[in-house]
This record gives sequence, structure tokens and C-alpha cells, in this order.
Amino acid sequence: MRLDNVVKIYGPNTTSRSFLAAVGGLKCVHYGDIYKNYSDREVASSHIINSIALEFAENKIIKQNAIIIADVSETIDDWGHVTFIKYDGAPFINGTHTFAIVCDCTTTLRYLFYYLRDETNRRRLRQFLTGVTVFQMSIKSLSKYKIDLPPQKIQTRIADILSAYDDAIENNNRRIAL
Repeated sequence: MRLDNVVKIYGPNTTSRSFLAAVGGLKCVHYGDIYKNYSDREVASSHIINSIALEFAENKIIKQNAIIIADVSETIDDWGHVTFIKYDGAPFINGTHTFAIVCDCTTTLRYLFYYLRDETNRRRLRQFLTGVTVFQMSIKSLSKYKIDLPPQKIQTRIADILSAYDDAIENNNRRIAL
């Protein structure tokens, strides 16, 4: 089935860094932040680093869990950075050069987060990139991407196992950093 039959995909919001707010504002996930700080990680919405001091239409503000994926990359092989934003009461938007993927079913969204992180699926999606010096995914191509979803019970089990591995890796990295 097509991805857009399972989820809703929000296109990018144009957000100039000149409107970043040190205090207050709406939390905003920029594509650069995904590459630098959030790639392949789960982040609470209240822990999003940047805020933007602009007004946005209510239908652009995200108040639920979401997957944010950068839609642009300087190389084909580097495309596919993704983060899971766990909504904890702090509304947010996806910024320039990002798509937000939302779904009312948290189980499916968690499963898709790991599905999109898988290198085989990233390679399959990279086939739809356009560009010569900068490579970009269109929302139309992402929406048409075909996925096979297992039953929810299996989605939950897969996401739980991979989440436990992520936690173990993060704990080991913290210990190494000490």
C-alpha cells in the first residue's frame, strides 16, 4: 500500500533562521538539526533545540507524535536522516527542507520510524531523488512510496525490540563519553 494511505505527510514550512527565538516561540525542527543533533533518534517535543518567532496557521502546528525526515541532501548516499518527535505537550512545526509524517496510530508511526531508518528502505527511497548538486525528495514521491505493513502486534514487537537496542546503544555511548 502507498505511504499516504497510512499516514498524513506535511510539507515543509519556510522558516528562516533569522526568526529563531532564544526565548518563547514555537518549537521548530530544521533539517540541519536533524543531521547534526537528531538523526535516527527519538526526541521529546519539549527538547527540540530551536524555536521560531513567527505565527503559523493552526493546521501547520503539530500536536502529536511525528516522524520528521529531511527532504534534501548534498549527496545521494547521505539522504534519509529521520527523527521521531515524541509529543509531550510542546507543539512544534517541521521547518525548511523537512517532511512531517503523522499517524493517529502510535504503533504504526513507531514502526515506520524504524522502517525508514533501515538502509534497504533508504536505498529504495533514494531512487526518487531529483537534482544534480543537491538531491531532494518530493512530497509526491514520498507519498507514493509503497510499504507492506505487518499486523499491529508484529509492528509493536519490532518497534519495542529496536527501541531497546537504541536505548542500550545510547547508554553505552554515555558510559564511553564519561
